[in-house]
Amino acid sequence: MGFFFRQARQYFFQNLGINALTLGTITFSFLILGLFGTLAHNARALMEDWGGRIRITAYLAESVTAEGANRLRDQIGGLEEVQAVGY
Repeated sequence: MGFFFRQARQYFFQNLGINALTLGTITFSFLILGLFGTLAHNARALMEDWGGRIRITAYLAESVTAEGANRLRDQIGGLEEVQAVGY
């Protein structure tokens, strides 16, 4: 077993430049991966925060009847994304 460790150590120091370049490349790859992961996580949290504060006001034409307005209110209120509808 000692033979293999000696050989590995010998090859490691013989090819120190290549090994350092490989280690640097792997480190850089993990750094970029972590950066994009953090960015995606923060963007998702920001969108969820903004989504909770959105308010939309819709104005109806005067020609819309009360029945049509109620039907429209029920339709909009039935959407999954809508939290509340006021009229």
